[in-house]
Amino acid sequence: MDGCYTYANELFKRAFAHLSSNFIGECFSRSVHPDDLELFNQATECLVDPLKVVVATLRKPDPEGNYSHTHWNFFAEPIDGQFEIGCIGFDVSNFVQQSGQHKLILQKLDAVLNSSQESFYLLDTHMKVLSFSQGAKNAAKEFFGFNMHEGFDFTRLLLPSTIQEFTDQFNKALEGKKSFKEDKLVFPTGKEVWFRMNIAPAHNESGETFGVTLSFVNIDMLKKSEMQLKEIAWQQSHNVRKPLSNILGLIELMKDEIDYGKMQELYAMLKTSAAELDERIKDIVSRTAL
Repeated sequence: MDGCYTYANELFKRAFAHLSSNFIGECFSRSVHPDDLELFNQATECLVDPLKVVVATLRKPDPEGNYSHTHWNFFAEPIDGQFEIGCIGFDVSNFVQQSGQHKLILQKLDAVLNSSQESFYLLDTHMKVLSFSQGAKNAAKEFFGFNMHEGFDFTRLLLPSTIQEFTDQFNKALEGKKSFKEDKLVFPTGKEVWFRMNIAPAHNESGETFGVTLSFVNIDMLKKSEMQLKEIAWQQSHNVRKPLSNILGLIELMKDEIDYGKMQELYAMLKTSAAELDERIKDIVSRTAL
């Protein structure tokens, strides 16, 4: 009743041998974090109600000067006509550490979802939104005028022309298959935007599929750049190639020409083709300027 050990098993003695060689007769406070003493004192509640088991998680000092986490059950123990407090404990440090790591992972994931301008969704098996990124929230408001929230019916974001194809991809994801697609979407606002969509199954810790993950990346600028590059290639192969071929041909003719009048004629033609080439190049530059 004075808070001193009357018994400790061999496992306890080995685990905390760095604190004492025996423990018997020593105060319990030596083996508890100072801030947890109040929790330990609550164990006396079992003396008021001998049928009650008091549960507490206490930090105990380890050999490196840190604290390990232990879980204890306290109960009233009748010995020689009076009650003492008995306790059985378990080391739960690994569990606490893993829980902390999982919490940190979730915090990091939440930070990513809230900061990313890309649209990320986690859907359940009925296409209801379980989680979403800030980018998804912004896109739903910008393109459809909807306020995104948990439980939102994702089918409300599907354009009529995409419903069947998306449903097929969604069902394949529930079967464990990933898919990828790039497409230009025309929204009710009239805005046309190119998106890259990735859809994949979402698994729980047991490996069971409980939903689907979606990511929509705005690739409108990328697609426009690609189209501009294609335009450059077309311009080079059609518009530029003709005056360039003329220039090369005229140079070959001028190389062996000795007649002054003929040379002047070829020179005028060369000058015209060079001017034409210059205009074509300027046109390409103006068309591909971002």
